[in-house]
Amino acid sequence: MLTLYSYPTLFGVADNNGYGLKIYTFLKLAGVPFKHEHIFDASKAPRGQLPYITDGNDTVGDSETIIAY
Repeated sequence: MLTLYSYPTLFGVADNNGYGLKIYTFLKLAGVPFKHEHIFDASKAPRGQLPYITDGNDTVGDSETIIAY
């Protein structure tokens, strides 16, 4: 299953970062099943930035690249 890693919620919004919110919204609207993990440490991210996704052995960072994936 695809897992989205992003910053924690803020004021009831799914992510407190616009890029993470963009990916969260895209996955929801596209009907893609995913697990959402909120983290602070981005050291495991491909570019050292959030958001990123994992899908099996694949790890993808950057919001536009995630959407293309």
